[in-house]
Amino acid sequence: MTDEKPVESGALLARARTLVDSNRLDEAETICREIISRDPGYTEARYLLALIYQHTGQTGSAIDQYRFVVTHKACPADACNNLGTLLESTGRADEALQYYEEAIRRDPGFPFANYNLARLLRARGMSDKAITHIRRALDSSPESAPIHLECGMIYKALGMLPEALEHIQRASDLCSTDPVIHNALGNLYQVLGEIGKAISCYQTAIDIDGDNAEARNNLGSALLARGDTTAAIDKYRAALSIRPDWFGAASNLLLAGNYISDNPEDLFHEHVRYGRSLQDATPILDIH
Repeated sequence: MTDEKPVESGALLARARTLVDSNRLDEAETICREIISRDPGYTEARYLLALIYQHTGQTGSAIDQYRFVVTHKACPADACNNLGTLLESTGRADEALQYYEEAIRRDPGFPFANYNLARLLRARGMSDKAITHIRRALDSSPESAPIHLECGMIYKALGMLPEALEHIQRASDLCSTDPVIHNALGNLYQVLGEIGKAISCYQTAIDIDGDNAEARNNLGSALLARGDTTAAIDKYRAALSIRPDWFGAASNLLLAGNYISDNPEDLFHEHVRYGRSLQDATPILDIH
């Protein structure tokens, strides 16, 4: 009798995996839950269930299952990485960082965990530490556009602009249809003072994704740097039409308007509208 349950659970798990491969996730979930009800410590079933929950957007349930799985020494590194990504998506970056580090402890060359850890470290101003992890990720996945992009962003943060250009350009070569990459390449060209190339990159990002407010705002800034204030204002307004509450684009619009406005009253009303939007977003506290 003691040997029957593992054999039966193993057969059920194999069936659940087959169902997952066929995208019959509801049936697979039911089987995983049945296995766990019989054997709560069956880690493989909990891991598969976590993957199902993650795929179907049941973030809280996926986190619960992953938390159980990662307590076991034999759990795969990607379980720690997946838990990290879910925690990061819910605003728990501190916890996420710990699980990315745990994934790397279990598999030092694991590219996704190294990439994710590098991203978080750069976001926290720790690019000097991030570079080690993004290089590891690149060693494991040398043809990954996201990893090349992140590598370029880290080099840019470190002030190593030729290296940054090499990697962001490589990301663009590997994935020419990603507007985020073209926008990042435009930002770098603008830092390098190559405004014409920056404008071309921003325009490519907009051509790929017409709702890309960031590229429109950045294109406005490049046009303003070239002295084309009227066109810049048009781009800032286009960015705000997509993201009406974006204070950065609104501030850029007001700044550009100062250069050409021949109607002080209209400019005054633009500033008033901007001020009201700030007040609506951040109510003034009545402190006693």
